[in-house]
Amino acid sequence: MISLDLETYCENDIRKVGLDAYTAHPTFEVMTMGYRLDGGPLLHWQAHLEPFPREARERLIDPDEEKWAFHASFERRSLICGLDIQTPVEGWRCSMVLAYMRGFTGGLGAVGEQMLLPADQQKQKIGARLIRKFCMPQRITRNQPHRRRDWQTDPDDWDLFCEYNRADVFAEEAVRDRLLSYPIPKDEWRFYELDQKVNDRGMPFDRIFATNVSRMSEYRREELLDQMRGLTGLDNPNSQAELLRWLRTQGYPFEDIRENTVKRALALNLPCAEVLRLRQWSAKTATKKAATALLSAGADDRIRHMFQFVGASRTGRWAGRLVQPQNLARTPKFLDPEKSSERLDTVTDLIRQGNYEIFPLLVEEPMAVFGGTMRGMFRASPGNMLHICDYSSIEAVGLAWAACCERMLNVFRSGRDIYKDFGVGLYKKPYDQITGAERQICKPVVLGAGYGLGPGRVLEDGTMTGLLAYADAMGVALSPEEAVAAIRTYRDTYPEVVSFWWACGDAAQAVLEGQRVVKVGALRFEYRKPFLLIFLPSGRAIYYYKPRMEMREIHTGKQRWDQQQMRMVDEVYNRNVLTVMGRNQRSTQWERIAARPSHLVENIVQALTRDILKVGLQRLDRAGFQIVGHSHDEIIVESPIEDTEHTWETMRDWMIQPIAWLPGFPINAAGFSAAYYRK
Repeated sequence: MISLDLETYCENDIRKVGLDAYTAHPTFEVMTMGYRLDGGPLLHWQAHLEPFPREARERLIDPDEEKWAFHASFERRSLICGLDIQTPVEGWRCSMVLAYMRGFTGGLGAVGEQMLLPADQQKQKIGARLIRKFCMPQRITRNQPHRRRDWQTDPDDWDLFCEYNRADVFAEEAVRDRLLSYPIPKDEWRFYELDQKVNDRGMPFDRIFATNVSRMSEYRREELLDQMRGLTGLDNPNSQAELLRWLRTQGYPFEDIRENTVKRALALNLPCAEVLRLRQWSAKTATKKAATALLSAGADDRIRHMFQFVGASRTGRWAGRLVQPQNLARTPKFLDPEKSSERLDTVTDLIRQGNYEIFPLLVEEPMAVFGGTMRGMFRASPGNMLHICDYSSIEAVGLAWAACCERMLNVFRSGRDIYKDFGVGLYKKPYDQITGAERQICKPVVLGAGYGLGPGRVLEDGTMTGLLAYADAMGVALSPEEAVAAIRTYRDTYPEVVSFWWACGDAAQAVLEGQRVVKVGALRFEYRKPFLLIFLPSGRAIYYYKPRMEMREIHTGKQRWDQQQMRMVDEVYNRNVLTVMGRNQRSTQWERIAARPSHLVENIVQALTRDILKVGLQRLDRAGFQIVGHSHDEIIVESPIEDTEHTWETMRDWMIQPIAWLPGFPINAAGFSAAYYRK
């Protein structure tokens, strides 16, 4: 085993350009390496003093050697690009991935603090200053003439920098050693190796499309701002403060001009409605991904390292990086490729041609097209095609299977539509009579209500909560009464789902109170201090750190009349709930957070479907498919146009084969082939 940590220099900012462009830059170099061999003495190498150590090189190119680092993809690519050490992906292990598997999050310093490691085993806080000094270019001033600072310009700080590099090895090993005693499925590290191969391969990138869509959207943004100048008389309507002051003179009742606030204001039909609509479009940021892509793309027009393995801690799903390929803007309905791909093909080609003038003739607002076609910047390289295949309603099926809800399972087994099935109960009419509009209303209910979502309500400032907000984000308008009826119908129609929430909550409480193992369907709950573990059918576990039961206030989402205060107040009650240490999604702080039964179920379903995707990726890799990307339910491969073996149809055949640890799970998938990526 070799443990290592590298320090590098580059004039590119890795946070802006990503790992590939960073390590490919002409100024990139590896400066120092702290390392240990087989747990022996800590060793240190400096590039300006000696050749790279021979034994370390031999171990790094050995696929059977375990090579450990925190954020190991950085070390691996740095060795290849900076030192020409062709270390294979086989044998690499990442202590950051290990920490994320256990529910921790953030960088090495944050993880060490979350784990409460002793001070001498944590990342040194002095490192941030030293990294800025030695790993990045410096601004030249009268008192500071050096573009780059090193052991010659700052010998004392350089010694501290080397000590910091050595200390990082110990900090990384402390994280690893603390967590290795908890179980990991045997093939999870092999899956990490596959992930690294996919990230190294990268998604094929259309530089022409990205350049044009970026330029055209900026041009359109300036047109919108010019129109706003004409209507408001403001020199800079892009200034939120200036625009807000003007809007208030026109009867605008809100304190900000955020997207959701503007949407509410438009419903009021104010005199400034046209300016608000222009503001809405000029503030769209979807096309900024094109600028990020242009910075991070390699010289071979591929974008790499966009998928962070186990980036979503606990569930094990990936997190998107750089271009964030997992949250690209939704394709607008008038370009929906499910109905016809010709219109989407046309506008994508027009963007590639840079033909802006025709867009105002084709669509009411060009910005809707630019943002909604961003998937088109991923285009197969010349002579190739992309094949895209996704699992059908995989999260809904996963919830039905885990909850043993036979009605939902039979819907999927018979090939029927789950949204229309729910509509039968909601609208009290036969399945075949559910209209397209009614089906669309059912969609947010089915997707959200399975995880404990309540009806919600409209607050005094106009913001919405619960199902009202969830549906609104999907473009579905519900009244509070409709939301109440929809939630009640969902829970009455699929009662097994509700029972599953409470069974999971009771199981968690039981193991914390001393019961060794509790089974809920195909799941197994255990407490192994300091973690609550939920074992999935695959053998992988979801980890919850430092669990305990606490009395918490629960808001029902309803209001009642308070006779003493003479006003309506929120209806709340106290309940004993599971809490764990985790990152607060709103504040981003590491703190004690509630893990309600429905939250456990959401984690379980997401983790379960991640493991299904894992099986699909592994099968396709073994069958010789060149995987270039994926999302929560979708796999993207690239193959030569003349290749009749590696098509989306054969992808589907591999993906839908039964999985031994999922008996009775109705897996289905659908796909297509295209020159560029689309839904």
